[in-house]
Amino acid sequence: GAPSGVTVEPDSGRRLVLLEHGALHDLDTLASVWQGASPDPRFGFTDVSALGEGWVALTSRSDGFVMHLDAGTPSPHFCYEPGWWDPAEMEDPVQLSLAVAHDPESGRLYAQPRTIENGGFGAITESFVAAYAEEGGEDLTWWGLDPSYAATGMAVLEPGSATAHATLLLGHGDVLQRFDAERGELGPEVSLREQHVEQIGGLAMDRERGTLLVLDSARWLVLKLRVSALQL
Repeated sequence: GAPSGVTVEPDSGRRLVLLEHGALHDLDTLASVWQGASPDPRFGFTDVSALGEGWVALTSRSDGFVMHLDAGTPSPHFCYEPGWWDPAEMEDPVQLSLAVAHDPESGRLYAQPRTIENGGFGAITESFVAAYAEEGGEDLTWWGLDPSYAATGMAVLEPGSATAHATLLLGHGDVLQRFDAERGELGPEVSLREQHVEQIGGLAMDRERGTLLVLDSARWLVLKLRVSALQL
């Protein structure tokens, strides 16, 4: 299956890559860590973020999931549909996020839900960054973006706190952008073309090693880039 996400366990430092049909592999040993089934084979699992102590968050159509790797069964945990959303106003809309990130300092999960008509294969009418409570999964804050914006990777660049949101790193195409969640603003684009990245398919911050893992979904490669050299 095609790779769709990459993450680093915050306690063990183990680096994992996600396959969209439902599998996690250790990036260093290539050992299988988990094999499962996607809730919707048309979209599969789109991204992963390790939460620590064997827990991971996964994204797919309509919902974000959490799972303990020992149990191996994803459970719906956070929903992409905002409270004001009225599906009757659109043509067979679904919500889809291709990116998820976890900030343990603030106890929040972040995703990038988009509203897509015709069952997820039509026009994109809305695009957001959303924050959720890690513990209960309830949505906390929504920031509206241009409907055309679609992040295919997300990582926490600067952790937040109990009273402040994290600064996120969003990726699409071959570019990275900071997202200041306190202001709801995207920063300038930083191209990874010189690092030979063609299509960002996942992002993960490896804080112990001072590196950013970038999944290039076009070439099925994971690149390790030093954060200090990226001018973010």
